[in-house]
Amino acid sequence: MAATCSRRVSPACILQRRVLAGVVAVNVAVIGMILFQPHNRTVGRDASPPTRAASPPATADDKGRAPTGCNSAPIQAAVEAGSPSGLPAAVYSLFPAISWTESRDDDDAVGDRGKSRGRYQIGLPYWTDGGGDPARYSVDVLDPTICRRVMLRYWRRYCPVALAAGDLETLAKVHNGGPRGASKAATRAYWLKVKGSLQ
Repeated sequence: MAATCSRRVSPACILQRRVLAGVVAVNVAVIGMILFQPHNRTVGRDASPPTRAASPPATADDKGRAPTGCNSAPIQAAVEAGSPSGLPAAVYSLFPAISWTESRDDDDAVGDRGKSRGRYQIGLPYWTDGGGDPARYSVDVLDPTICRRVMLRYWRRYCPVALAAGDLETLAKVHNGGPRGASKAATRAYWLKVKGSLQ
């Protein structure tokens, strides 16, 4: 552009210079916004996990029972939001009892030498069998609502009769011992702990 302008500045040359200066200013502004504007969300591996309110520590007054605040009504509403309804109400009381028995309601709990995670202590094979996305396991297993839906699907797959009947003993044993957990002697002690935490 500058080459077309003679030493005497013409109105056309002035206009060209102003347009060029305007284009440069706009480009500088856009680059500045891209480089210096803070981003509201982080994507990828560097994303920090969502913060959660810490569960209160267990005290001597707890006596091994689930906290009195663990009401099954909100759990039922949350689970049914993503699952077929029509289950016996007793099934929903089992979730806080298992959570308390497994981890004292600690969503960040890790057990079985790193193989089980979350408040319900679910491992990856269980997660996959219950229809959980294995690619999202490490994130979703920390979400109690997603875990409860996975547990329901796991029970529907391996002990549908017990689930429909509200047979809490069988459900707890299968959760602890796998598809044949109800017939394993080793799950008896686990069931007694869960039973003691039922309200």
